[in-house]
Amino acid sequence: MSKSTTSLPFPPARGVAVQRGVAGRCPVCGVGPLFAGFARVHPVCPHCSAEHTRHPVDDGPAYFTMFLALAMLVPGLVVVELKWEPAPWVHLLLGLGLTLAIVGLVLPRLKGVFLGIAWSLDSDGPPPSAPSI
Repeated sequence: MSKSTTSLPFPPARGVAVQRGVAGRCPVCGVGPLFAGFARVHPVCPHCSAEHTRHPVDDGPAYFTMFLALAMLVPGLVVVELKWEPAPWVHLLLGLGLTLAIVGLVLPRLKGVFLGIAWSLDSDGPPPSAPSI
């Protein structure tokens, strides 16, 4: 784990921080991985030592993910019901499968967006290894 020796602009620009978050990279340095699993955030960036725990983004990404998933699924399932009238188990399989796919694709990216926005709005000062400019 190497520490960054270059000066990092702090706080990062909002667009840059959000792009890094969507890509699954540390919003501060853009090099270290943001996630330590599916959607579990590394407490500290292995590259720049930015503490991601200082910006908890617990429920926001989940709420937005559920809203997006339902906004996409419900109209589609209603159309399927009106057009083909499938058995209830078909609705169950379609609904569960599509919900899991949408959540799997959207949740980590939204969590990265929320963390990127939080870092871009940070007013507490730079992390220990990011020198002020």
